[in-house]
Amino acid sequence: MIRAIITGYKDKRLLALKDEKGFISFKLYDGSALGTIINGRVDKRVENLNACFVRLSAQEYGYLPTSEIKASTTVPVQIVKEGKGDKKYLLTRQLSIAGRYAVIFKDADKPVLFSKRISTEGKGRILEELKAAEPLSYPVLFRANSARAEFPLVLEEVRKLSGIMDNIVCFNDKRPDYSVLYSPKDELIRDLDDIEFDMLNEVITDSEEAYELIKRDYHDSLPEEYRNKIKLTLYRDELLPLSGLVNLKAGLERARDRRVWLKSGSYIVIEQTEALVSIDVNSGKNEGKGLREDIILRINEEAAEEIARQLRLRNLSGIIIIDFINMKTQENSEKLIKSLKQALKALDTKAAFMDMTKLGLVELTRKREGKSLEEMFVTAGLPSDRARGFKL
Repeated sequence: MIRAIITGYKDKRLLALKDEKGFISFKLYDGSALGTIINGRVDKRVENLNACFVRLSAQEYGYLPTSEIKASTTVPVQIVKEGKGDKKYLLTRQLSIAGRYAVIFKDADKPVLFSKRISTEGKGRILEELKAAEPLSYPVLFRANSARAEFPLVLEEVRKLSGIMDNIVCFNDKRPDYSVLYSPKDELIRDLDDIEFDMLNEVITDSEEAYELIKRDYHDSLPEEYRNKIKLTLYRDELLPLSGLVNLKAGLERARDRRVWLKSGSYIVIEQTEALVSIDVNSGKNEGKGLREDIILRINEEAAEEIARQLRLRNLSGIIIIDFINMKTQENSEKLIKSLKQALKALDTKAAFMDMTKLGLVELTRKREGKSLEEMFVTAGLPSDRARGFKL
């Protein structure tokens, strides 16, 4: 079960998710514009890049991957990726609006889509309910929690989101350039909505402002069953702050250290660069003991489980190369691959296994979703792991 902890950290709001084994993820909030829909104006076309630069305000503009729109055209666009350094916002014309139970799309290949976390039985139940409902106005993706709520509640949200999309589609040409056509919910509430009801048992915060926000926009609107199950707590203790109660400082330091120790006395080393992430598995305190093949397999499997956890904890993405301890038999290599795949799936890392080379190197890929933990800290003006001088 997951405990969601919301507190302040270096003048930022922090969300930490923690289960029985420790922290799962951290997120610092710094006013994200992701999901915002704006009436942008095409500034110029760059046909050799098959792209347009779209002005979003007098000072800001974004990058739209299409050159089919004429310059000076006003077009509604959605921010799907924030700018980094001198890079601009990445934009799309494939507009979508996300709720707790569903995501509405302006256009999609299929009228009904489902989260991968919904079972076959759950999908069938939703499809049966849809037969008795009014036709959908827009393509809909049903999110994981839609299978855990009463369908009238889900349908009510779909209608509400469809009404918002109607206003954008029907009236954007009557709104001036740079108008904000849609602002998504508070990012903290969106992140809480992403957690499956069955996995969450408490939301705790030491901020009255955050407590009132969560109560109003999240907890009070939960299905009754889960409103009783998921505890909402405003923490108050002058002698022991919330950060101390959950051991936040130590958790953050471990999550940013390059070396991660395993219970067996082995360890993994994580190196994050712009091109890729490399992870090296070391025998550590077991070195020089003439390790048997079965012990090496056990160390590698332990490392595989921890690596899956670290991918989510640090929000690592892109190409990930893992150098496991070499094993002699193909059978043990296959066992390790199976263990790694199971760990990646169990922790919902959204990472894909690509290949294992003859040298024992494993390649994974993971889609980028937001900033890595290290990027969040650098953006917030906090020292990076390199600046803090970690030594191996």
